[in-house]
Amino acid sequence: MTAWGSAKEPANTFTSALERHGIGLEKGRDGATWTTDPARRAEDLTRVRTWLTDDEPAAMLHRSAPWGPVPVSGMPVALTPAEREAYEAEWGEFCREMDLARRGRSTAKGRAALLRFRQKAGLLRVDSTVQWIAQQVEAERQVACSVEFVTTAADPITERLPDAGLEVATIFGRDRFDVEAERLRFQTGEAPVCVFTTVASISLHAGEMLPGGKQASKEPRVGIFHQARFSGIAGRQVTGRTHRDHQVSPWHIAYAEDTVEEQVSKVMVERIAAASDTVGGDTEGLTDVAQLLGADWLPTASLTEGSA
Repeated sequence: MTAWGSAKEPANTFTSALERHGIGLEKGRDGATWTTDPARRAEDLTRVRTWLTDDEPAAMLHRSAPWGPVPVSGMPVALTPAEREAYEAEWGEFCREMDLARRGRSTAKGRAALLRFRQKAGLLRVDSTVQWIAQQVEAERQVACSVEFVTTAADPITERLPDAGLEVATIFGRDRFDVEAERLRFQTGEAPVCVFTTVASISLHAGEMLPGGKQASKEPRVGIFHQARFSGIAGRQVTGRTHRDHQVSPWHIAYAEDTVEEQVSKVMVERIAAASDTVGGDTEGLTDVAQLLGADWLPTASLTEGSA
């Protein structure tokens, strides 16, 4: 008997088991979820990670796919002089806002500053991402584009792709699209590009067996993170949408050259690879990113909340 309960305990008692051990849960849209209290959530996550990593054998070790680990690399974007000027202005404003929030110990203002900066920085790179996607499609690849924000990334990217003559499947924005219909548009090759915010529960890999006995297109898949996922575990989950079922799918993390984004992307390339260790390793990556952004005084969860 571990902290999780008996191995034969029904799955529907999992929530009750967590509550019996003092884990704070709240009612969410799809069932129980972690508490929204940052301090309590951090404490609970630490406890659960300990259960997973200290068990014999450890319950949360990641093993690379038998066909090899997913290739992940950074993808530098050269900003134009005008884009560079805008980026530096946004970075300066972010640093000022974050400093004021830190002095006033205003977590809400710090989170808001971080969110705004990430959105504006990503918006400056939209055209570059669209151009890269078009090049990949021309090279007979299908592209999975992972974004974290809708209005400043998913929407403008999907709006500009048709200008490049490309059909795009869209899986983002709650209830805006029929997820399965859009997924099948991509899988059948009708839309060679898929822009999505989800990190799990969809399959975008080549050659998938589809409903009705059909098979997904066999064009190789390539992925791009328009914004770096700050969680190495979330990043690995995203890459698993295409790098699965013996289909090798390389992924790239886009960033503006010679900016803080470049440093963050380097950390995330390492953290996605290091997600092969344990869940606990993800905290280290978030701490490194927070230090780069001057947000290390904020709750760690601030880096992964409020994305889509």
